[in-house]
Amino acid sequence: MKSFLTEVVEDLLAQELDFKHTTLIIPGVRPKAFLRKTFVELGFQGMLPQMITIEEFLEEVTGLKMVSGVPLWFAAYNAYQSHVEEPKTFDEFLKFAPILLKDFDDIDASLCDDRGLLDNLISEERIKVWGRSMEVGLSDLMKNHLGFWTDARATFFGLRKILLEEGKAYRGLLAKKASEEIQNFVAKDSSEKYVYIGFNALTHAELNMLQYLVEAERAISYWDADVYYMNNKDQEAGDFLRKYRALFPDEFKFIHKNFEKDKKLKIVNVPKQETQAKYIGNHLQELTEEEREKTAIVLADEQLLPAVLNALPENIQKLNITMGLPLQMVPISSFFKELFQLHLTREKFDKTGVYYYKNVLNLLQHSNFRGFFLPQAESLLEHLHKHNLIFVSISKLNDLSIENSFYKIFDAPNSVQDLLSNVISWINLVYESGDLPTMDQEYLFRFRSIFMQLNDLVQEHDFIDNFKVLHQLYQQLLLSESVSFVGEPLVGLQLLGMLETRLLDFEHIILASVNEGTLPLGRQENSFIPFDFRVEAKLNTFLDNDAIYAYHFYRLIQRCKSAVFLYNSDSEGMGTGEASRFLLQLKLESPHAIVEEIATPSYSKSPTSLLTIEKSESVLKQLDKWKKKISPSSLGTYLFNPIDFYSRQILRVREEDEVEEVADDRTLGNIVHKVLEELYSDYIGQILDEHHFKEIEKKQDRVFHQVVEDELLKGHEARGKNIIILKVAQEMISNVIKKDKLLIRDNELVIKELERSHSRDFITPNGNEVTFFGFIDRIDQLNGVTRILDYKSGSVNQVDLRKTEKNVENLLKDYTGAKAIQLAMYAYMMNYKQAKTGIYPLRYFSKDIHYLEWERNDLLSLSDLEPILTEVGYLIDEILNPEVPFQELEE
Repeated sequence: MKSFLTEVVEDLLAQELDFKHTTLIIPGVRPKAFLRKTFVELGFQGMLPQMITIEEFLEEVTGLKMVSGVPLWFAAYNAYQSHVEEPKTFDEFLKFAPILLKDFDDIDASLCDDRGLLDNLISEERIKVWGRSMEVGLSDLMKNHLGFWTDARATFFGLRKILLEEGKAYRGLLAKKASEEIQNFVAKDSSEKYVYIGFNALTHAELNMLQYLVEAERAISYWDADVYYMNNKDQEAGDFLRKYRALFPDEFKFIHKNFEKDKKLKIVNVPKQETQAKYIGNHLQELTEEEREKTAIVLADEQLLPAVLNALPENIQKLNITMGLPLQMVPISSFFKELFQLHLTREKFDKTGVYYYKNVLNLLQHSNFRGFFLPQAESLLEHLHKHNLIFVSISKLNDLSIENSFYKIFDAPNSVQDLLSNVISWINLVYESGDLPTMDQEYLFRFRSIFMQLNDLVQEHDFIDNFKVLHQLYQQLLLSESVSFVGEPLVGLQLLGMLETRLLDFEHIILASVNEGTLPLGRQENSFIPFDFRVEAKLNTFLDNDAIYAYHFYRLIQRCKSAVFLYNSDSEGMGTGEASRFLLQLKLESPHAIVEEIATPSYSKSPTSLLTIEKSESVLKQLDKWKKKISPSSLGTYLFNPIDFYSRQILRVREEDEVEEVADDRTLGNIVHKVLEELYSDYIGQILDEHHFKEIEKKQDRVFHQVVEDELLKGHEARGKNIIILKVAQEMISNVIKKDKLLIRDNELVIKELERSHSRDFITPNGNEVTFFGFIDRIDQLNGVTRILDYKSGSVNQVDLRKTEKNVENLLKDYTGAKAIQLAMYAYMMNYKQAKTGIYPLRYFSKDIHYLEWERNDLLSLSDLEPILTEVGYLIDEILNPEVPFQELEE
């Protein structure tokens, strides 16, 4: 089966054109190399015709230079400022400018009545506003909306004027001017012939040019079409070409029935993006090197590129990647993204002397650069965790830059110019260190180029005066940058984007991300011009865009022998999880038998054995230290899982002390305990009365806010969830005060101790001499009866504290025995003749204290506690026994 380019070149050679005076016009750059190759393969040895893209041709016709992206934004803002009475700031302008500029582009490219369209939009908006104002009056919002199209019209004509005076034009304006100049242009050289190859959806301006050139016999055109969609008016893939065939009936030489020829087509349902990449890698493993030479991997979603590159088999010898890796996808990109976030957050919170800790941590721990911040980063992180700092002092970071110059990246800029100068200097410093891998150095150099461009723009335009605007410009420049891969474009496996497949044919195709919302994009207008107005003015709509995507899809597979279509069935995030309608059309309408498959990640799940750790000499030494200070919580950890005990008590591993933005249970408990200690400490040893509680209630708020400041906020405001959590803490404290205040009406209450540590030696049944240790929250006397109390914010089940001769042996079966063990150890440490030992529930005012009971009695002596303490002794003997390993428990 001949490729489209082969048919085109054969026909060109048959016409014996003078290639010295022939220009081939193509949709993109990529086909140039394949065209040259095709001429050579067909034996042509003379001078090849000139090959240019349609954009290059438009520039040649008009003598204008095409402008887009950031330079176009600035030109548009200059026009906006000059022609609008009350212009918005640049950052406000950028909120609507990109979409508005796209509308301007469409208006010019369509050759519609621009003044009429814009006037109609203004009139339509006035009617809408008038109708609403009759009901509610003319609000400021309505006034702003009413002025939008008036300002847009002034900006549109002002921008045109500015650009044309500078010899520039955006894409639509370039096409409009070319359609106006084409007659004069071709008159200058009557011998030049133009050949349009492989186009599908021309703008009205471009079509106008082509019509003139064909009628003047100065151009011919080649259209790549198939009977399958050309002769069926319901096939959207042929919408544009059917119109062009009516205009140029003699130009359609190659309308074949290639689509109907035998093909192996497979649709694969693949959950998640990364699984698509793995599937592609596995599929390529099954192909021979010869088959790979004729295979194209086409990515409908180019964000999949990094994952596909990582999944490619190592034995692929020849690979050509034409799309380029977007610079925003390289790992280093996330460092500069975080750097902008550092300053945007500081600007948002209006913090002049501090940075938000997460931004600082993300920069210090970035995989590409963390080595540059060592060893100072370790002590800094320890300082943040220890003091639970949500914001980091810039002066502290400046101090670190004295001993490590890489910390200059944290210098606080006074302006956007300062920030750019600082970043460029820092990049130079890293680059000159030579400590980055070669590829990362290349990436870093590209980022330096972007920041240099930004620096030039800032010096040229004084309205780039805040980090938000700078960040928007940075993102736009970043989007326009990509890293090219070195490869031979004409041989080997081809990896490319959907638009890069134009004019090219492949025997085997793997098309990824064939999802609705990706291929096609669907109803995504990105336009301020209403749909009805676009239709009336003959501007492209989402329906036209769907037809364009349909053509690319069907054209890609019309000459192939086999194709695999992958779609992501996962609907998480921004994905739809829905197969493209094009795949449904293939199944329902095409003559081909289509294989369907569900691909799931293969997980080799071997049965996991529970972890067992023998007690070595070093472990026994650690246990010898542990037994000298045994806390109830450590025994609770062992009951929960001996491996956790091993990690915390033997290896001394703790859960990382992360900085808390939202207070956790530990911090919440600390706050409540410290506030209650502060409120009650002045009255230790006294019989509490109403007067005492008036004083306590009077100072409650002041003490609470001071403790919260010291424990959590450290000079910063409570935000988000912390506000709710602190209200819960206040409620807990109030519950204790209210309960005690209610209690003293008919009882005598004396606080004896608050938040004190205690210890006492203990001998286990096996004769191990150990020491119990713990902090007791409160000891008081109620009507002469001593109470040993432990504050708890969580739930407590009284059943777990009711111990008898029958159930005491179950104490060590699981974690539910931990609270009874804790209370028994507290009572033992205090060594009172008799006392009540209980859990004081903080969260609920209505709940009573839960006391440890023995045989339904809660006033316990040491003899009552003996059966419980014996079980505790057995538990300690097990932990200290060198013959009993630490055995992981089943969940």
